[in-house]
Amino acid sequence: MADRHRQLETLIDALTAPLTGEQVGQAVIDTAVNGTGAACGALLTRAGSAPAGGRFELLAQRNLTERARKRLSGLPLTRAGKLRDALTPLAQPVAVAVDEPTADDPQLAELFGGAPCCRWLRRGRDAVAVLVLAYPAGGEPDPDARAYLLTVAQLAAAALERARLTEVEQAS
Repeated sequence: MADRHRQLETLIDALTAPLTGEQVGQAVIDTAVNGTGAACGALLTRAGSAPAGGRFELLAQRNLTERARKRLSGLPLTRAGKLRDALTPLAQPVAVAVDEPTADDPQLAELFGGAPCCRWLRRGRDAVAVLVLAYPAGGEPDPDARAYLLTVAQLAAAALERARLTEVEQAS
């Protein structure tokens, strides 16, 4: 528990600096994987117009295979299974429960192996990204790890929004 507390303090310190979305993503992935014992992880955002023309952008990853990185980079939303639901604007919350193991999604199981779990990063009602972590068989996150991931996700969502706003401001 003390180690996770230190990791959160380190993440908060890192996210206070002006960062790009990619820098935020890598800090978040590193913290999430290190703090929960995940074998690998990815942070995906939506790019393009959803739902028909949208695609995923692989913002950051850790320990993914080259094949998984290539498949996730630019994955069309129409071929993204449960991940599509996470980043498609809806009037209601996404159908997949927070942290629901997604091993029954064949595409996620193939890309991530193990027991993939998802955490939606939200700002208000909108999902801004999805954090996917895969655990070795029998190694799904315990309740403390899930609470830790909720905190990481909240910090990440705020930092990604700040990075987006900074980018928009600099472009104008």
